[in-house]
Amino acid sequence: MTFGLNCACKVSLLPGFDLVSQWLNLPEKVAACDWLITGEGKFDQSSLQGKGPGTLAQTALAQGKRVSVLAGRIDVSKSEFGSNAPLDLVEISPRELSLEKALKDGPANLEASIRSLT
Repeated sequence: MTFGLNCACKVSLLPGFDLVSQWLNLPEKVAACDWLITGEGKFDQSSLQGKGPGTLAQTALAQGKRVSVLAGRIDVSKSEFGSNAPLDLVEISPRELSLEKALKDGPANLEASIRSLT
């Protein structure tokens, strides 16, 4: 389908994050920030393979920025980022919580996690 669209309409296929990054001028905004805070429900290996929060974190780390990732679950280690820049990986919900309870308590847990960052 992409080949056909390219032949007929001269379109190009871009990864979604790259397009959004261009629209929002994210490279310039990351360069101007001191500390990037991002997150998602579950931050895992797939987050580091083109998803917005992972790509944003990797971009900031490559520029030597401090990065804090907050997520309901974190299934990656700092070493997987390949950076020596300051990196916080904060799991906002205790693992023993059921999904239902973690979702219910999510806003309060997120607030407490943000307050714990220094």
